[in-house]
Amino acid sequence: MIQDVVTRTTSAADWPSIRKAIHSRIYYSMGEFPASGRGPWKTVRKYQAHGLEHEDGTFEILPGWSCDGTIVYPQETGKNRCPAAVCIHETDSELYRFNCLSPDKKPDRAYGIELARRGYVCIAADQYGFGDWAKGSSEQGNYDKLAREFPSWSLDGIRLLIQRRAVDILSDHPFVDSKKIACIGHSLGGRTAVYLAAFDERVKATAASTGVSPNSTNVFRNCTTDPADSKSPRLNEGVLKTGIPAWEYEELLSLVAPRGLVLLEPFNDLYNLDFEAAVACVMKAASVYKLLSRPENCALICHGRGHDTPAEMRNYAYSLVDRSLGFENRKMGTA
Repeated sequence: MIQDVVTRTTSAADWPSIRKAIHSRIYYSMGEFPASGRGPWKTVRKYQAHGLEHEDGTFEILPGWSCDGTIVYPQETGKNRCPAAVCIHETDSELYRFNCLSPDKKPDRAYGIELARRGYVCIAADQYGFGDWAKGSSEQGNYDKLAREFPSWSLDGIRLLIQRRAVDILSDHPFVDSKKIACIGHSLGGRTAVYLAAFDERVKATAASTGVSPNSTNVFRNCTTDPADSKSPRLNEGVLKTGIPAWEYEELLSLVAPRGLVLLEPFNDLYNLDFEAAVACVMKAASVYKLLSRPENCALICHGRGHDTPAEMRNYAYSLVDRSLGFENRKMGTA
């Protein structure tokens, strides 16, 4: 159920302990994270595309588990450190991370190209189950592999780890201002962007398109009737025992406060029919921003373009991300 995160009697001094409890509960629901190090970025090739320098590479997220990624550079680097963005792709088995880097094929998803044209260093990494992860295996085969090797972990957990490693790469990059890192994504990418912002405070601004899908109204995305389901065993177990999800999206969103958060939500999304529930989650989280005296850092943009990220919405979101990062030397993002 969607409930208040804070009440009229909650003070700003109360928030750290409330936040800690929410953080622990949601983090626990993702399962037991395996020990891991910060695998270095290894360049595979460099090339020009869409008028920008691209660098394909790979990085280790766990011993023996590596992920492919692409870094896109703005036209001017080296003089001053640039802001940076983690660009997270949606469900796309054909383009995977290039979903965010292909204005010719996905003009409404090419965040990495548009933000690079605005002056950002951008990285896009393959979400687990896509790209090289999927070679020689079915979608279910990938889930089964994860369950075999890490039975106490979850799909959300490994996808969060991949994007946190992407933040590591940006934070260590000589062209990047590590205090100005953002993330952006659509659909599955929007959901993952919210997780990343909630659990990595190095992310100072987030833009998530169709990323708010309340557990209480769309719980099938996380849970099944099979206790051995590999996508999110702990979350699944809790729902089967109590009938109630361990957490709700207003709590997840509140973990981002008071950092910049821009949410783009259509009122006619066929993949998330309960628009009112999504708005209620955002409004409950916005109360935390108000409590922390930063209401301007939480924005909800509603539109009627369905499961999409139209250009006028993207550019507005980009401007709010720029503002949250204190970045003004920008260029227009659309081609």
